[in-house]
Amino acid sequence: MRLFIPTCNKYLWLIKPFSYLFNKFWDDTIQVTYLGYKKPNFDMPNNFKFHSFGTDDDLKYWSSDLRSYFNSIDDEFIYLTGDDNLLVDYVRLDLIDKMKRYIQTTNKKIGRVGLSRDLITRQHSYFDTFEDMEIVQQDMEATHHISTAWSMWRRDYLLKFLQNKITPWEFEDLGTIECKKDDYAVISTAGNKPLSPPDNAMVHNTNALWRNWYKDFKRINLNNVSYVSNTVNLDTEVLKDMIKQELFPTDVEFGSIFNRSWFPINLED
Repeated sequence: MRLFIPTCNKYLWLIKPFSYLFNKFWDDTIQVTYLGYKKPNFDMPNNFKFHSFGTDDDLKYWSSDLRSYFNSIDDEFIYLTGDDNLLVDYVRLDLIDKMKRYIQTTNKKIGRVGLSRDLITRQHSYFDTFEDMEIVQQDMEATHHISTAWSMWRRDYLLKFLQNKITPWEFEDLGTIECKKDDYAVISTAGNKPLSPPDNAMVHNTNALWRNWYKDFKRINLNNVSYVSNTVNLDTEVLKDMIKQELFPTDVEFGSIFNRSWFPINLED
């Protein structure tokens, strides 16, 4: 199953830290394709490649370009995530493998599989059990059924919501409304108590860029923000190694956000 990451010219630099963390915490044999515009002027790992739509990355073309691309491939299932969703800890490969087997063999109609805690911090209920793995589905009244967060997608289901000339935020909002008219489930893994947020998210990640509150884009959050408790941070020694390899711009500040307050990471310890 291949991973696809939509991006734009402004955030090409995120490819460096993303690829480093992906290959460290997941698998350096998985093929990863960035879908963007201007090609990066630096080398990428061997399992990463870049598909360019041209040089004009006007946001109004976001959905149209992705729709054209995903119509051109024949993968039944794909991974998809945003370009700033950086991994901060090791992926649960056992759960990933079980979920792949499940969606490829079940008779149930599955549209999207949430891989992080993004899905299960909202209303959900028991859906199924597979090889002792508890599965929940997102309830219809929950928000963000359609999301750019870490997911496995049935490609033809994704294409239903990539309408022409909509932004990523419209894709999520309009898609969440539209998907309530179909009978596809949006699912994820659960712990021992399926009605509660589980402790076994498949992917631990952070939304590294905090566009809502910090407009200068110079602060990089390295906390797992996909759920409230049991917070997972990127190990400081890993961060130091990334800085040593010059994987970030020199003027970036690193830290965590809690209750809309910024807490810088002390790299001197």
